[in-house]
Amino acid sequence: MIGWDEISTSDLSRQSVIQSWRDKYSLIEAIQQGYRGILSHGFYLDHMSSSAYHYRMDLQVDMMLNEAEQKRFLGGEACLWTEYIDGNMVHSRLWPRTAAIAERFWSTTSDEIECMYDRLDNLNRKVFHSNDQQYLDNLARLISNPKALKLLADLCEPLGLHGRDRQRNYTSRTKLNRFVDIIRPDSEQTRQLIRNTNISSLHSIFTSWIDNHFAITINDSDIMELSENLYQLADIGLRLLKIFDDNQERPIISSRWFYYQKSLLNLIEYQVPEIRLAGVDVLKNLLDQCDPCSFDLINLILFLFFPLIVIIVQRVSYIRRRLLLPCLNFCYNSCARC
Repeated sequence: MIGWDEISTSDLSRQSVIQSWRDKYSLIEAIQQGYRGILSHGFYLDHMSSSAYHYRMDLQVDMMLNEAEQKRFLGGEACLWTEYIDGNMVHSRLWPRTAAIAERFWSTTSDEIECMYDRLDNLNRKVFHSNDQQYLDNLARLISNPKALKLLADLCEPLGLHGRDRQRNYTSRTKLNRFVDIIRPDSEQTRQLIRNTNISSLHSIFTSWIDNHFAITINDSDIMELSENLYQLADIGLRLLKIFDDNQERPIISSRWFYYQKSLLNLIEYQVPEIRLAGVDVLKNLLDQCDPCSFDLINLILFLFFPLIVIIVQRVSYIRRRLLLPCLNFCYNSCARC
């Protein structure tokens, strides 16, 4: 019999297998109690975590278990709960992330994340999503111009179980045919753009985001808001590219503008319920290549006028002490006599 962590607290036969969903340490505890164990914590596909997240999960238990206990560690399991998944989207929810998990299970060590993604992208194009026709057909059910919507969809990611359970009253009869149900987890397009260091290419891409906004016409408030947010990202990106110089690796920008853009990007990223605008990562990456300077124009003005401010404050203090307080005392004494 296989059961979750909770059953290991009872007087259960040690022939049972414990599937640990809490963490690695609950698995180790169960194995030390004499059970065999499987680790599923960190490998729930319905949480819509990235391939990188799953690939980074630590499976090493050798240092915490003796030789006999290590034999009772059976491995890991990728899980996919289907509250927000139907047969039409199950393929995109399973692949290619399951391939990254499988490699992690079968390998004793993990590779560099970018190298893992290179292998995964190759598999994705050749095996898992070699033909985007079904993807376009699903988008075409929402809009007459599916190619414009695809550009937006490729820069979005659906939120997982805990990002959707509070946003809408889902039941077993709820149709899963909205934009959030079509877009794929782990945006490949975003990763490719982050690796793009060509200023001219990025300028063309950001310009295409702006043009794409006007190509989307749909009576769906979430899609339109996402498109407007992508338009805003493009505007920030174009302004950022202006400060990059081929002879300057890390341009210096105002810290006030830097942190304002950071807060704006954080707001835009999750502004639309149930969807993350993954394209935000491209702009965050560009911002991180800049050095914020705290000594900006406003601070310079304050520094130059500081002596004048001190004089004004001193004069105000003089006026308060020599004029205002005597007047108040006079009024108080006059009223008291009345």
